[in-house]
Amino acid sequence: MPQWKRNLYILWFGLFFNHMAYSLSVPFFPIFLQNDLGIQSGLEAWSGISISISFLISGLCAPFWGSLADKYGSKLMLVRSGVGLGIAHLANFFVYDPYTFIAVRVFQGLMAGFHPASITLIGTNTPEKQVGYALGVISTASAAGGILGPLAGGVLSHWIGLRGCFIASAVITLLAALMVLGVKESRQARTIVPTRIIGDLKRAASTPGLIRIYSLILLVSTSVLIIEPVLTLYVVQIGGDVGSATLSAGIVFSAIGVATSLWGRDGGRLVEGSDTRKPCLLV
Repeated sequence: MPQWKRNLYILWFGLFFNHMAYSLSVPFFPIFLQNDLGIQSGLEAWSGISISISFLISGLCAPFWGSLADKYGSKLMLVRSGVGLGIAHLANFFVYDPYTFIAVRVFQGLMAGFHPASITLIGTNTPEKQVGYALGVISTASAAGGILGPLAGGVLSHWIGLRGCFIASAVITLLAALMVLGVKESRQARTIVPTRIIGDLKRAASTPGLIRIYSLILLVSTSVLIIEPVLTLYVVQIGGDVGSATLSAGIVFSAIGVATSLWGRDGGRLVEGSDTRKPCLLV
């Protein structure tokens, strides 16, 4: 088996388990905040903050982790992120007040980066003619994890509780970190030019079409994630039983990933046959 294909298989399962572990518990944060941490007023705001703060911190730290990946390799960043996220999931088990919970979510944002490191490693260690196919295949890993994660979380929450789901997320994430140790990264010697974030942003803004692509990604991501902090609460509001709200919300969250999973492989083939001068987004 070619090394690039072996890397693709390993990273597919690693990314699948990583995203599954994330979606195992995150969709049910509102119930955790209400039942375990005692938040009764402003629950929607607390839910939104607890979910979005991690994305904010990870976005701010992305250039830093990216520069380290250029210097030390994407594989090291995969292990760093996998171990750090596993610790973050485990830390949620010991949280008993909302402020500590937010602090743990900040730490989780700091440790993020498993997905972009996977994409980077695939893109730089795959033959040029196979890159489109490989990226299409790897994109289905997150979707598949997003399908099974909420379903598994909804079922597990009935057996072992939401705190037990945090333990399960930690174990699965650490398993993903161990898996990527089998990846072999070939790195070509190159001169790394130090850059500044502000300079990189100015260069991105001056690149034709790039801002439109970023805006489209932002729009699509927002449309998908805008309901995540309140969906479980909405299930209860429209008459769902509080005890089964996690399972009902898990089914709804899982439905989002179905179409993406079906699209990913065919989308990769479209990229191979498309004009590479024009952007093709796999969402």
